[in-house]
Amino acid sequence: MRAEQIFGKPLDAHIEQDHSQLDFRRVFVSRQEIVGKRIRELNLENTMGATVTRLRRGDVNFVPTRDTRLELGDRIRVLTRRENFSPNLTYAAVYPVAMIAKIILAQLLI
Repeated sequence: MRAEQIFGKPLDAHIEQDHSQLDFRRVFVSRQEIVGKRIRELNLENTMGATVTRLRRGDVNFVPTRDTRLELGDRIRVLTRRENFSPNLTYAAVYPVAMIAKIILAQLLI
């Protein structure tokens, strides 16, 4: 009952599966100028209306804070309105994991 007072009534809908308004992208931290920066320094809230909801570092997933410093190879999940993502997202030295996979595959085939 207390949770309902704080958060509201439960829904029958599965809003986590609805990507019509909000969506996320997993991006790979790969550019040196981003390494060592705090998530707050990316200014995603103001530039994209976005937030980093998850961070995978090695084999560990965690919820980062705005003070979490990014490391080379981190994979972050960025959540924002669908229209804020361009098809070729390359924001501030992070690249979509799918793009990295294509680059690696292309290099292996050479």
